[in-house]
Amino acid sequence: MPEEIKMGAKQFRDPLVKVLGELTGFKANKAIDHKAVYPAICQNMGITLEQFGFQSESNVPWVERWTQWAFKDLSDLKPALTTRAGKGKWALTSQGAAKAQSISDEMPQANTPLSTIRFAPADGGCYSDPYIYFLVSQATKCYDYFSDQSPTCADCPLRVGCQKAQAAALSDLARAMLRDPNIEQPQEGSVPKAESGDKLKGATVITCLAESACHLCLNPMLINTEIVWVRKAGKRFHIECYDKLIKEKKAEPIKSF
Repeated sequence: MPEEIKMGAKQFRDPLVKVLGELTGFKANKAIDHKAVYPAICQNMGITLEQFGFQSESNVPWVERWTQWAFKDLSDLKPALTTRAGKGKWALTSQGAAKAQSISDEMPQANTPLSTIRFAPADGGCYSDPYIYFLVSQATKCYDYFSDQSPTCADCPLRVGCQKAQAAALSDLARAMLRDPNIEQPQEGSVPKAESGDKLKGATVITCLAESACHLCLNPMLINTEIVWVRKAGKRFHIECYDKLIKEKKAEPIKSF
């Protein structure tokens, strides 16, 4: 009889390095939310998240726990192959990225190979598996905040869908304003307030995809020009108008990714 293989963190080390390589485009220090890793590693290994049961004290699937322990083991190596890149964010070190590429070239594929999920620069960067794309986009907090000025956006594998999601959000807002002209229409020169009453937060620079009016000066913002978008407040500004709000301490600085 073949020897039974005991599952544990050790069996997840190489698959984890490979998956992080696939999800980051084999780039070092590129952060991925750990929640996007578990379904990807299951697909890579041909298993399910709940296949090996749950840790009794935490009720966390053993697959998830073993993956976390494997990440810690890889981070404790000298040199380390993985590293934390913020709260809940995992990344490869330069040594890890090289190892991931090597493993990807050598490791036999599971039932549904993760190689089909690698981003394709030819079409602007995307995941060919729609489910994995959905999971990664949901775990990416800056999704639909695309900015031409951000170096993170320049080579992000989500950028095509991110731009489309951003355009859809702006189009929805424009349609809502056409249906009700009184929506978010301040008096000229008045200072818009965030819903919480605090400073405007979460502003980012985007490309204007639909002609509309600045929420401060009410003058037009032309298509294909750079503007400031405050997503949570649903407001758009000329860059110089938003700078004025920053100087008056009525808005926080523009967010960069």
